[in-house]
Amino acid sequence: MVDYAIHKGFLVILTSDLMGRRHFFMPLGEGNIEEVVKDMIAWSYDHKQDFKMIGVTEQIIEELSFLGPDFTVSTATVSWDYIYNTEDLITLKGKKFHGKRNHINKFDSMYDYEYVPLEPEHLPLCQGLLDAWSSKDESSLSLVAEKFAVREALDNFVQIGLTGGCLFIDGKLGAFTLGQPLNALVYVIHVEKALYGYEGIYSKINQCFAAHNCAEYKYINREEDMGIEGLRKSKMSYNPIRLLKKSVGILPYEP
Repeated sequence: MVDYAIHKGFLVILTSDLMGRRHFFMPLGEGNIEEVVKDMIAWSYDHKQDFKMIGVTEQIIEELSFLGPDFTVSTATVSWDYIYNTEDLITLKGKKFHGKRNHINKFDSMYDYEYVPLEPEHLPLCQGLLDAWSSKDESSLSLVAEKFAVREALDNFVQIGLTGGCLFIDGKLGAFTLGQPLNALVYVIHVEKALYGYEGIYSKINQCFAAHNCAEYKYINREEDMGIEGLRKSKMSYNPIRLLKKSVGILPYEP
């Protein structure tokens, strides 16, 4: 669950984890950030819980220095973002991308495919692919949560301002991806899903989307690995130029 409010000139976002515990993101806006954060702390204390903020970067830690030493920050590598040079993901040049080029060459030789930008008329097909992708383990809480988040993104594709790409194989949707610009330099890829059984399909959709949708941006942020070993290996195999540290900050509840 995600709630938001415009408070004293700032966008304040409050969300929940799988256990229903509430936590904030750093508020966005201009004005008295200290006053707004103290209101967020007051809300947490009124609900008899710790004040918790996620996605805390080194810059945010500096901005929140007024909270003093009681605001403790812990860094979990599962929440670090993987940052890449866009040109690397498009060209896949050099020895370090030899394996990726092999996967794509094999895909090209095995399948009749077409890459197209994701348009609103493709959304029902993406929903169907998401259902097929997630059917492997409906008992996993993290998988259920991820499916819910992706479905929300698809349902609000236009309103959120997302862009995307579709990879069709023999006329059937085999993969799709979603993302949006963070700023003039960085494009963030939020979602990348593909059907099982097509060798090299993830490498192919990754390269196609980078080339067609991200070429004007210098960097691509492919977000975190969520502690999933296979996802971590996959993201590392694309040779990130930086792992952006994100932490969790907590100010304990004082009755």
